[in-house]
Amino acid sequence: MVEENFSLGSSGSGKPRILWGVTGSIAAYKMVPVFRQLKKEGYAIQVVLTRGGRRFVPPDTLHTLVGRVWQSLWERLPSGVPLHVVLAQWLDWLVVAPCTAHMIAQFAGGHAPSLLTSVFLATDPLRVVVVPAMEEEMYLHPATQANLDRLASWGVTVCTPVRGLLASGKEGLGRVLEPEDLLAWLKGVLDSGEALKGRHFLVTAGRTYEPIDPIRYLTNRSSGKMGWYVARELVRRGARVTYLTGPDAPSFVHSRVRHIRCETTRELVDVVRTVFLEVDGLFSVAALADFEPVRVAAHKLKKRSLPSSFALELGRAPNLLEAVSGLKRSGQVVVAFVLETDVAPEESVGKLDGLGVDLVVYNRHSVEEPVMGTESTRLFVYEQRSRKKLFAHAERVPKWRAARDVVDVVVDWMRGSSLL
Repeated sequence: MVEENFSLGSSGSGKPRILWGVTGSIAAYKMVPVFRQLKKEGYAIQVVLTRGGRRFVPPDTLHTLVGRVWQSLWERLPSGVPLHVVLAQWLDWLVVAPCTAHMIAQFAGGHAPSLLTSVFLATDPLRVVVVPAMEEEMYLHPATQANLDRLASWGVTVCTPVRGLLASGKEGLGRVLEPEDLLAWLKGVLDSGEALKGRHFLVTAGRTYEPIDPIRYLTNRSSGKMGWYVARELVRRGARVTYLTGPDAPSFVHSRVRHIRCETTRELVDVVRTVFLEVDGLFSVAALADFEPVRVAAHKLKKRSLPSSFALELGRAPNLLEAVSGLKRSGQVVVAFVLETDVAPEESVGKLDGLGVDLVVYNRHSVEEPVMGTESTRLFVYEQRSRKKLFAHAERVPKWRAARDVVDVVVDWMRGSSLL
């Protein structure tokens, strides 16, 4: 039973509150100087020590360094609220370092047999950091790589291990960063979580339906995943997001997200005209229709009443970027995603002249290397006015990573333009 005057407390310095999970790896000893420095800088830290972790770092050592050390899922609180729920509500970040292959697998599988796994399930993945530590063969095993990819796709930040001397005595990939390097990397992650705090962005995502009759419609192959990952990355960095999507884009439920669904391009553009006035920036990621049927049949078109070949009259659908170009005010940033099949990046960037676009994110779709409806892409980012290439992927990467890279570029550009 926890004492009656129990209180989790806070840092008192405005620094993020960190709940730190320590699992069963020899790399646990590296956390001692990291804890000491973070406490010195005013971070509030509490530790969840697993059964395996106790084999490498005594609880008393951690208690001396950070104060509060938790070990059991079944510790009772005076309030009666389950401990894992209380801890998940207290933390700003859940950092698991070192993190074993076993713990990574439990996280990825949604298993919750322990205090640490239960806290993980009760925590927003955007606020979780995992630092793998293991032998090279274990780290590179397809199961571990699949589990890490799954965590990353949920928004978990994963620290890539380095090559060095491992517990087996062999040199290999799987070693945790040295304490000073881990500290610098972690503080960068924690700081990034505040980079866009107080900012509000509009993100469009997914495809629209352009009705032919009450049953049929015109659309495209977009899954909406790219826009979803961009919206999620903005939230991870502290922003509020109005997430404006087509009818079947992925849902996004979060306290800082307002999700609005639209069916047609015309409807979505009308909403953008209103919302754009409220935001600090627009990420135009949605694959909107360029054309819409001129007339929509009131009833289902009957096959028997139509000839074997007939014409469907189409007109131009509203253009989102044209709609907001006259509304843009000083201090707003507009990021336009473009998808081409046969147009070079430079030409594609030039087509957006006069539309108030600041940055252009270009990607190419082909039969051999499709982008729409897939989980990976290769992006190029250009400054629209100067035509300068700011970033390019050397090869295809998962879309969650591409979104993170794009937001990195946008944040850097906004800082360089005195918008942050």
